Amino acid sequence: GGKFDGQVWVSDGDGGVNNRVVRLNMTDGTNTLARHPDWVTGGTSDDTETFNSPHSIAYHEPSASLLVADRDNFRIDVLDAATGVKLSEWKNCLGNG
Repeated sequence: GGKFDGQVWVSDGDGGVNNRVVRLNMTDGTNTLARHPDWVTGGTSDDTETFNSPHSIAYHEPSASLLVADRDNFRIDVLDAATGVKLSEWKNCLGNG
């Protein structure tokens, strides 16, 4: 097992209105995603602190970070996997056409 066994991260914004990333904890034995998340980050905007169509997530185990493809802001955000706090970003890397 790893540090985040039982944790699930979900990008909620591909074609939807939420534009957020949530972390859900499955270690309480309920085995359901229909519960209050451990943390939520995002919203709709093109500023540096919110998402605009977060599309994909990858977990980087050595740094305990999440890489989030923020498609309509044309960037990849790097989040602390434990807290959801934004650590850094790569701008203009997803192209716009």
